[in-house]
Formats: sequence, C-alpha cells, structure tokens
Amino acid sequence: MKVFGGILASVLLITGSARAQFLFVLTSAGQIGTATNEMSFDGSLMNLGTNYLYLNDIQCVLYPAETTALVADTNAFFANVPGILLPGETYTDVVFGVNLGSVAPPGVYYGTVTILGGSNIFASSNLASASFEISLPDSVGDGIPDWWRQFYFGGDGTTTNDQSCATCDADATGQDNQFKYVVGLNPKNSSSVFALTITNNPPAALLFGPIAAGRVVTPQFSDDLSSGVWQTLTGPITTQTNGSQFVIFDPDPSPFQRFYRVQITFP
Repeated sequence: MKVFGGILASVLLITGSARAQFLFVLTSAGQIGTATNEMSFDGSLMNLGTNYLYLNDIQCVLYPAETTALVADTNAFFANVPGILLPGETYTDVVFGVNLGSVAPPGVYYGTVTILGGSNIFASSNLASASFEISLPDSVGDGIPDWWRQFYFGGDGTTTNDQSCATCDADATGQDNQFKYVVGLNPKNSSSVFALTITNNPPAALLFGPIAAGRVVTPQFSDDLSSGVWQTLTGPITTQTNGSQFVIFDPDPSPFQRFYRVQITFP
C-alpha cells in the first residue's frame, strides 16, 4: 500500500472543569487498492489529558458516488481499538477498514472517519474526524482497474497480455474481460457467464443474469435493426445484490418482430 500522507485531526474535549485533549492522527490517509478484499487504515489515538477517555464508536462515511464500490468494515474498530484511553495513553494500530465491492471501477474515492465518545461509556460526542482517500488506478487505460486484473491474472495489474487484455476472452465463453468486469463475473471460469433468454409465449419476457450489485441495467428493444435506434423497454434498474437475476415482461410486443438487448453500466 502507498501512503499519500497523514491527515491530522484534533479537538479539545471539555467535561465540566476537566479538560481532556484527544489527538487523532491517520497515518495512512491514502491507500491504493490491490487484489484484496480489505484495505486497512492505521492511525494513532492519543489521550493527552488527565482524565479517562471513552472511545465508544466509530463512523466511516463514504461519499454517495462511492457507496456501490466501497463498503466500510464496521468490525475493524471494535476488533482493534481499546474502548478506554487512560491519561497519557496512545493507541497505534489499525483504526478502520474499507472493503472493495465485488467490482469497483477505476477512480479516486473519498470518505471521512469519525471517532465518537467522551468522558463516560454513554458519551457520543464527535471527538475527531479525518479524511481518507482510496485510489483504484487503471494503468493500462482500458477501463479495467489494476486491482481486478491483478486479482484474476496475477502480477501487479499494471500491464496486460493476451489473457488479461480488455478484449481477451480468457475462458473462451464469447464474453471478453471488459464485459465480465462490468457485469461482475469471473473471467477465468467458463461457467461464470451472462445469459439472456427471450420467451415468445404471451407476454413476451426477457430472462437474464447474473449481474453484480451496483450496476444500472436498462432493457432495450428495436423493431428495425437497420435504423440503429434502440428504445428503453423499462426504466433503468440499479442492482442491489450480487448475482442478480431478472425477468422483464414486454407489455406491448410487436406483432411482427422485435429485437432485445440489455445495457449494463456503472452508475
């Protein structure tokens, strides 16, 4: 993991006439995503005052555009951070973790982590907050992030070959790596394929999947392929679970012929 630099946050906690200073330093405020499920962020929590300091909770907020790609690990705090800091005590270790979604697109993602607590076990004051950054680079520039290529094809994901390129079909399914990345399938498993079936029995129906969570799915139709015009069959659907399967009915099928396709994108 690369470190982009620490982010320092400090507040003054006032309890009656007693004053306890809490210092929170996020020592790895920036991470680069690699072929792993979790990225851990280290930090130091320091009680510079003369009273006990209770650390009762942590909140990790990811900005709305990132919520389908990254998920905060709510267990990291309680597994690593002590609930009480004695006067003059410093905790230095893992503070929180962020999990990559099943498929996370290239980009730079941001969030904030907040330590909650105070002078007793019921306190929930905002003691300090810090910002963090997660980078998911696409070194090849083909729309597939390094971490995904590294996860399935090894190496560091920054280069490609005749198996890992975006247009390569590593498992000979007829669905290339770019497609499998977007849909959320294993590019090296020939049984991991997207299927679209159309039934003609009234009412006409489209059966398709699987599709990973956090995708925008738009079924479309055309009554004349030569026109190049595709119309939306139903409004866009955002998938909520991994392996989503769909059955979509055509409420007004053409009496002659109709062609269908499914457009799958990131939000």
